[in-house]
Amino acid sequence: MVYALVFSFFRSLISQISAEHSRTVQMLLMMPNHVIDSVDAIRTFLATGEHDTILHQRLMESQQRTRNVLQAAVDPVIVCDSNGMVEIFNPAAERMFMWPLDEVEGKPVGNLLPALT
Repeated sequence: MVYALVFSFFRSLISQISAEHSRTVQMLLMMPNHVIDSVDAIRTFLATGEHDTILHQRLMESQQRTRNVLQAAVDPVIVCDSNGMVEIFNPAAERMFMWPLDEVEGKPVGNLLPALT
């Protein structure tokens, strides 16, 4: 049954692919069944939209880990955008420069050391 579905899938795929892609079609036809089943499972996974939720969750977890590392860092961390505006200013930077985050964020980094500007 699975073979018939896969064969049917590839037959419709082949009819949609132009002649210039015949080498790709030949390679697809030579793929082992377990690879074809995996490709079908991936296609189903992507079609459900479940991957968006998983990717979003992983992104949120990664961002939280980054925030935790920056908050716990002993060394000052200052990150600026391409215009020199402060985007990230961790607690160690607050202690070093004696400026609270809310007064520095979005401001030019040069404001931290006015003598250098």
